[in-house]
Amino acid sequence: MWDCIIIGSGPGGLVTTKELLERGVREVVCLEQGKEVGGIYTNAYDNLVLTSSCTYSMFSDFWIGDGKQHEFWTKNEAVDYWKSYAKHFDIEDKIRLNSQVVAVTPQDNKPQDNKGWQVQLASGDILLSKRVALAIGNNSIPSYPQWKDLLTEVEFSHSGGDKYVVMHYLSR
Repeated sequence: MWDCIIIGSGPGGLVTTKELLERGVREVVCLEQGKEVGGIYTNAYDNLVLTSSCTYSMFSDFWIGDGKQHEFWTKNEAVDYWKSYAKHFDIEDKIRLNSQVVAVTPQDNKPQDNKGWQVQLASGDILLSKRVALAIGNNSIPSYPQWKDLLTEVEFSHSGGDKYVVMHYLSR
C-alpha cells in the first residue's frame, strides 16, 4: 500500500511529490496520464506564452538564474523547467507516465473508516493508498456558471475539451 498517490505531474503534482519525499514519506507515486511530465500544459496550444513573468511562475526552491526572472515563458519553456525541477530533486523515478486514473474510491466504500483509497487506472491496474493528492489542474474538470443555459447566441466549450478553441461565436 502506498503512503500517498499524487494524481497529476504538473507543477502542483511535482511539488507535492518532492515535499512528501523531503518530509520522509517514501512510499509515494505520482501518476500522469500523459506521456511526459508537465500535466495539462503539455496539451496546451503550441503558441502559449504565460502572462506572468518567470519570477511568479518558478518555484522558490529552484532559481532559474539571474537575468531571466523578467522573461515570459512559452509552453515549452515552462514544461522544460518542470522537467528540470523533477530531475534536480530526483523525483523522476516516482513519476509513472501513461497512467490515466479512471476512478478513486474509498476502500470498503466507507470513507469515515479512513482505511485508505483505491485508485483504478485505465490499464486495469488497481493501486491502494493511505492518501490521495489531486493535482489535476484547475481547468481539467469542466465547471460552468449556472446561467450557461441562457446563452443562446454563443456556442461554448470547456478549455479542457478542445486544444485550440475555448469559445467562438456562431454565425448568424
